Amino acid sequence: MLHLLYALLATARSSLKPQRELALENLALRQQLAIVQRKTKRPRLTQADRAFWVVCLLRTSSRA
Repeated sequence: MLHLLYALLATARSSLKPQRELALENLALRQQLAIVQRKTKRPRLTQADRAFWVVCLLRTSSRA
């Protein structure tokens, strides 16, 4: 029940976000999923993964 409430609140919050923020969030979630789906037991972040997160951090912190 609590998961359903959380999902509803997240959906409501997402509907208030600008399209650009949603696209960036979607991109970040897809990148995380790609890391988790790697075939190793404990996936390691590559330099490209780290660069991706640095760019995301810079993009989101510039809006603050």
